Amino acid sequence: MKKHTLCEKENHMEAHYINEERITHFERLLIEDEKCQITRKKYVRDVREFFAYTGESGLVTKEAFRSAERELTKEEYYRLLETARAGGNKRLYLLMETICATGIRVSELPFITVESLCTRRARVSLKGKTRTVILSQKLCRELKQYVREKEIRTGSIFVTRNGQPLNRSNIFKKMKSLCEKAGVD
Repeated sequence: MKKHTLCEKENHMEAHYINEERITHFERLLIEDEKCQITRKKYVRDVREFFAYTGESGLVTKEAFRSAERELTKEEYYRLLETARAGGNKRLYLLMETICATGIRVSELPFITVESLCTRRARVSLKGKTRTVILSQKLCRELKQYVREKEIRTGSIFVTRNGQPLNRSNIFKKMKSLCEKAGVD
Protein backbone atom coordinates (compact mmCIF):
# COMPACT_ATOMS: atom_id res chain seq x y z
CA MET A 1 0.00 0.00 0.00
CA LYS A 2 1.35 3.43 -0.94
CA LYS A 3 1.90 5.91 1.87
CA HIS A 4 0.86 9.47 1.13
CA THR A 5 3.16 12.33 1.93
CA LEU A 6 1.95 15.35 3.86
CA CYS A 7 1.87 17.39 0.62
CA GLU A 8 -0.28 14.79 -1.13
CA LYS A 9 -2.69 14.79 1.82
CA GLU A 10 -2.88 18.59 1.75
CA ASN A 11 -3.56 18.56 -2.00
CA HIS A 12 -6.28 15.97 -1.48
CA MET A 13 -7.91 18.11 1.25
CA GLU A 14 -7.61 21.20 -0.93
CA ALA A 15 -9.83 19.45 -3.49
CA HIS A 16 -12.66 19.66 -0.96
CA TYR A 17 -12.60 23.46 -0.66
CA ILE A 18 -14.41 26.10 -2.67
CA ASN A 19 -12.99 29.57 -3.23
CA GLU A 20 -13.35 32.35 -5.80
CA GLU A 21 -10.43 31.03 -7.84
CA ARG A 22 -12.07 27.58 -8.11
CA ILE A 23 -15.41 29.14 -9.07
CA THR A 24 -13.72 31.14 -11.85
CA HIS A 25 -11.97 27.97 -13.04
CA PHE A 26 -15.32 26.12 -12.99
CA GLU A 27 -16.88 28.86 -15.13
CA ARG A 28 -14.02 28.56 -17.66
CA LEU A 29 -14.63 24.81 -17.86
CA LEU A 30 -18.31 25.43 -18.57
CA ILE A 31 -17.35 27.77 -21.43
CA GLU A 32 -14.94 25.16 -22.82
CA ASP A 33 -17.72 22.57 -22.56
CA GLU A 34 -19.89 24.91 -24.69
CA LYS A 35 -22.62 25.34 -22.08
CA CYS A 36 -25.05 28.11 -23.01
CA GLN A 37 -24.88 31.41 -21.15
CA ILE A 38 -28.10 30.75 -19.17
CA THR A 39 -26.79 27.36 -18.01
CA ARG A 40 -23.38 28.82 -17.06
CA LYS A 41 -24.98 31.62 -15.05
CA LYS A 42 -27.24 29.19 -13.22
CA TYR A 43 -24.44 26.73 -12.41
CA VAL A 44 -22.09 29.47 -11.22
CA ARG A 45 -24.89 31.07 -9.17
CA ASP A 46 -25.61 27.70 -7.57
CA VAL A 47 -21.94 27.17 -6.71
CA ARG A 48 -21.70 30.69 -5.25
CA GLU A 49 -24.80 30.02 -3.13
CA PHE A 50 -23.26 26.77 -1.97
CA PHE A 51 -20.00 28.62 -1.21
CA ALA A 52 -21.97 31.15 0.84
CA TYR A 53 -23.65 28.27 2.67
CA THR A 54 -20.30 26.68 3.60
CA GLY A 55 -19.19 29.91 5.24
CA GLU A 56 -15.74 31.39 5.08
CA SER A 57 -14.09 28.00 5.41
CA GLY A 58 -15.34 26.94 1.97
CA LEU A 59 -15.14 23.34 3.16
CA VAL A 60 -17.36 21.00 1.20
CA THR A 61 -18.92 18.32 3.34
CA LYS A 62 -21.45 15.63 2.49
CA GLU A 63 -24.30 17.27 4.35
CA ALA A 64 -27.41 18.31 2.45
CA PHE A 65 -27.07 21.92 1.34
CA ARG A 66 -30.56 22.74 0.18
CA SER A 67 -33.00 23.81 2.82
CA ALA A 68 -36.33 22.02 3.01
CA GLU A 69 -38.12 25.33 2.40
CA ARG A 70 -36.76 25.44 -1.17
CA GLU A 71 -38.01 21.97 -2.09
CA LEU A 72 -41.37 21.49 -3.74
CA THR A 73 -43.42 19.14 -1.60
CA LYS A 74 -45.62 16.41 -3.01
CA GLU A 75 -48.68 18.32 -1.78
CA GLU A 76 -47.52 21.51 -3.54
CA TYR A 77 -46.90 19.58 -6.76
CA TYR A 78 -50.42 18.12 -6.68
CA ARG A 79 -51.86 21.54 -5.83
CA LEU A 80 -50.10 23.00 -8.89
CA LEU A 81 -51.46 20.21 -11.09
CA GLU A 82 -54.98 20.67 -9.75
CA THR A 83 -54.82 24.45 -10.18
CA ALA A 84 -53.68 24.03 -13.79
CA ARG A 85 -56.43 21.49 -14.47
CA ALA A 86 -59.16 23.54 -12.73
CA GLY A 87 -58.02 26.64 -14.66
CA GLY A 88 -58.44 24.78 -17.93
CA ASN A 89 -54.73 24.87 -18.72
CA LYS A 90 -54.29 21.30 -19.89
CA ARG A 91 -51.06 22.10 -21.74
CA LEU A 92 -49.38 23.39 -18.55
CA TYR A 93 -50.78 20.46 -16.58
CA LEU A 94 -49.32 17.95 -19.04
CA LEU A 95 -46.08 19.88 -19.33
CA MET A 96 -45.55 19.62 -15.55
CA GLU A 97 -46.50 15.95 -15.57
CA THR A 98 -44.08 15.29 -18.42
CA ILE A 99 -41.16 17.04 -16.72
CA CYS A 100 -41.82 15.32 -13.39
CA ALA A 101 -42.50 11.87 -14.86
CA THR A 102 -39.42 11.85 -17.10
CA GLY A 103 -36.92 14.11 -15.35
CA ILE A 104 -36.23 16.05 -18.54
CA ARG A 105 -35.15 19.67 -18.54
CA VAL A 106 -37.35 22.49 -19.82
CA SER A 107 -34.97 22.89 -22.78
CA GLU A 108 -35.61 19.24 -23.71
CA LEU A 109 -39.40 19.53 -24.01
CA PRO A 110 -39.32 20.02 -27.82
CA PHE A 111 -38.06 16.42 -28.08
CA ILE A 112 -41.35 15.15 -26.65
CA THR A 113 -43.05 14.72 -30.02
CA VAL A 114 -46.15 13.13 -31.47
CA GLU A 115 -43.87 10.52 -33.01
CA SER A 116 -42.31 9.67 -29.64
CA LEU A 117 -45.73 8.67 -28.31
CA CYS A 118 -45.83 5.67 -30.65
CA THR A 119 -42.60 4.18 -29.32
CA ARG A 120 -42.96 5.56 -25.75
CA ARG A 121 -39.42 6.85 -26.13
CA ALA A 122 -38.13 10.34 -26.83
CA ARG A 123 -34.68 10.77 -28.29
CA VAL A 124 -33.12 13.87 -26.75
CA SER A 125 -30.13 15.32 -28.65
CA LEU A 126 -28.44 18.42 -27.33
CA LYS A 127 -24.86 19.67 -27.71
CA GLY A 128 -23.63 16.51 -29.36
CA LYS A 129 -25.07 14.22 -26.69
CA THR A 130 -28.03 11.91 -27.23
CA ARG A 131 -30.08 10.01 -24.69
CA THR A 132 -33.38 8.17 -24.65
CA VAL A 133 -36.17 9.23 -22.31
CA ILE A 134 -38.82 6.63 -21.50
CA LEU A 135 -42.44 7.79 -21.48
CA SER A 136 -44.87 5.94 -19.23
CA GLN A 137 -47.97 4.37 -20.68
CA LYS A 138 -50.20 6.66 -18.59
CA LEU A 139 -48.34 9.79 -19.75
CA CYS A 140 -48.51 8.65 -23.39
CA ARG A 141 -52.25 8.05 -23.10
CA GLU A 142 -52.82 11.57 -21.73
CA LEU A 143 -50.52 13.17 -24.32
CA LYS A 144 -52.19 11.26 -27.18
CA GLN A 145 -55.59 12.56 -26.08
CA TYR A 146 -54.18 16.10 -25.88
CA VAL A 147 -52.64 16.02 -29.38
CA ARG A 148 -55.94 14.71 -30.80
CA GLU A 149 -57.86 17.54 -29.11
CA LYS A 150 -55.38 20.17 -30.33
CA GLU A 151 -55.00 18.52 -33.75
CA ILE A 152 -51.23 18.35 -33.42
CA ARG A 153 -50.27 15.81 -36.06
CA THR A 154 -46.48 15.88 -36.00
CA GLY A 155 -43.51 17.34 -34.19
CA SER A 156 -43.28 18.86 -30.74
CA ILE A 157 -46.31 18.49 -28.47
CA PHE A 158 -45.77 21.57 -26.33
CA VAL A 159 -46.17 24.43 -28.78
CA THR A 160 -47.49 27.99 -28.90
CA ARG A 161 -50.62 28.98 -30.80
CA ASN A 162 -48.37 29.58 -33.82
CA GLY A 163 -47.02 26.04 -33.64
CA GLN A 164 -43.57 27.00 -32.33
CA PRO A 165 -42.11 24.94 -29.45
CA LEU A 166 -42.59 26.63 -26.09
CA ASN A 167 -39.41 28.25 -24.85
CA ARG A 168 -38.05 28.70 -21.34
CA SER A 169 -39.46 32.22 -21.06
CA ASN A 170 -43.01 31.12 -22.03
CA ILE A 171 -42.92 28.29 -19.52
CA PHE A 172 -41.48 30.27 -16.60
CA LYS A 173 -44.09 33.03 -17.01
CA LYS A 174 -46.89 30.47 -17.01
CA MET A 175 -45.39 28.60 -14.05
CA LYS A 176 -44.98 31.81 -12.04
CA SER A 177 -48.61 32.71 -12.62
CA LEU A 178 -49.72 29.18 -11.73
CA CYS A 179 -47.68 29.23 -8.51
CA GLU A 180 -49.35 32.48 -7.47
CA LYS A 181 -52.82 31.04 -8.16
CA ALA A 182 -52.01 27.82 -6.29
CA GLY A 183 -50.40 29.62 -3.36
CA VAL A 184 -47.06 27.88 -3.90
CA ASP A 185 -43.90 29.88 -3.29
